[in-house]
Amino acid sequence: MFENIIRRRAGNYPDAVALETPQAKITYRRFAQDIERVAAHLQQYNPEAGSVALISDSRPYVHWLLFFALERHGCVSVSDDSSGDTARLVQPQLILGETADQAHLAPLFVHVTPDWLAAAFAGTGAAPRRESRGDDVVRIVLSSGTTGTPKQIALERDHVDAWLMQGLAAPMPFKPRSLAVMGMNTGAYTTALSTWIMGGTVLYPSGISVAEAMVTLRPNYSVMAPIQLRHIIETLPADFAMRDDLRIVLSGSATPARLVELARERLTDDLLFVYAATEVGIVGSGPAKRLSGETGATAFISPWAEAEAAGPSGEALPMGETGRLRVRGPAMARGYLGDSEQGGSRFADGWFYPGDIGRVHENGLIVIEGREDEVLNLGGEKVSAWAIEELLLTDPAIKDSAAFALPDAHGLPRLHAAMVLEGEASAYRVPAKLEQQLPAPITLHPVQHIPRNPRGKIERQKLIAIIQGSAA
Repeated sequence: MFENIIRRRAGNYPDAVALETPQAKITYRRFAQDIERVAAHLQQYNPEAGSVALISDSRPYVHWLLFFALERHGCVSVSDDSSGDTARLVQPQLILGETADQAHLAPLFVHVTPDWLAAAFAGTGAAPRRESRGDDVVRIVLSSGTTGTPKQIALERDHVDAWLMQGLAAPMPFKPRSLAVMGMNTGAYTTALSTWIMGGTVLYPSGISVAEAMVTLRPNYSVMAPIQLRHIIETLPADFAMRDDLRIVLSGSATPARLVELARERLTDDLLFVYAATEVGIVGSGPAKRLSGETGATAFISPWAEAEAAGPSGEALPMGETGRLRVRGPAMARGYLGDSEQGGSRFADGWFYPGDIGRVHENGLIVIEGREDEVLNLGGEKVSAWAIEELLLTDPAIKDSAAFALPDAHGLPRLHAAMVLEGEASAYRVPAKLEQQLPAPITLHPVQHIPRNPRGKIERQKLIAIIQGSAA
């Protein structure tokens, strides 16, 4: 389905705007024509069906042209991230790059210069259409989780199509103006595809901040991680008027309760939580105003998905009991590429284990209590790092926080937390009421920022290295 979206919409709404930046507007008609031309121009390199092709291009429109053109040739596309390490991980047969920095990392490299694009757009040929199958692998997405260890997820055509249909149930408005703030290297690229299914416009804040884009591009829909929402709120103009026509979908990591309050005061009251993973698709969703009454309340299970808590031996636990959450649905991938050990621990018995600790209630409410790999063992007492962070963030003086454990002089683990403060660090003291609620004495470390991956998840090992380095 997804490979036909632009062509179909070019027939329905040829002059409607498909992609917009502050500098340009691209209609569906032009988009469809340029995809044909770029696909035809790629024929000179004889790309093989099933080969892996890396797109390393920061220009949104060019990136999408290459994405659709590669699909026409049956290639498996993967988008580079900001680290530039993707090529070394996936070992592509072909790289299409905006710069020549990665020319040595693949057997075939295509330098996508302005002259290359001009030659493609001037062409008159067309790439042959291939017979497509639902089990064709069409996309590789990297999912790092909280460990920072990249894992390759191979998505088949049917998985991508299922993702798209689930995305429409968010729901999107008809002909949405969807602001893209998450990278193409994440599962969020499906948001753009869903937008085009609805005949809408995907907005890219090229050359301006996302907060400026909220004003100048006037989006009415956007999917983002909590860290991106916080940045938008912090940089909004003082005279920004609340938007009652804007829906923000939050996914990727837990959203602190205070951030939800700030968003509803400064940006929009229409916040939707989505519980999803690239490995399995959308599992559930729910409006923040309905979920804010219970700590950790994340989403209500979607009709197409299943979710339950499992015990230590893999047994299904009764409703309301806490255990390892496991989920499944029609968009679930088969496993990770080249990582059988990790795949075995995450994909088992027809379920995907996202690494969350939580419970599922009779009404389908999913409540997250923490992450498996973020439980801090304080000399036998186990506490959730997420719970500590939520508690610290109830203090308005703390903008961001990350809890972790470090050994003391006797080798015993002690509770620590990094924090980003609103004011002067030397003047900060933990309020007595807050200190009484902590499960153990805590050592606080003022920092300028908390390192996070593109999905907004805390990179704890990197943070600990920073803290230990500054103390050395």
